[in-house]
Amino acid sequence: MGQANNLLYELSPQATTVYAFSEPWQFLDMDTPSLVGGEWFAAKPEARDVGLVAEIRFGECRRFQALQVFS
Repeated sequence: MGQANNLLYELSPQATTVYAFSEPWQFLDMDTPSLVGGEWFAAKPEARDVGLVAEIRFGECRRFQALQVFS
């Protein structure tokens, strides 16, 4: 990835920003799914809507970017 970023910078030396590559986000963990009723969906509390909700967390990605050095 570092070599790819250097190539991006070499191909566009006039660019003020060179967008870089990053490693993908990794699954970290999640909550146990729980059953929710209509009030969770902003429906009327007496609504018959139901569903499952769970928070899923991702992280530990890294971004590689060539930085322009000013002298």
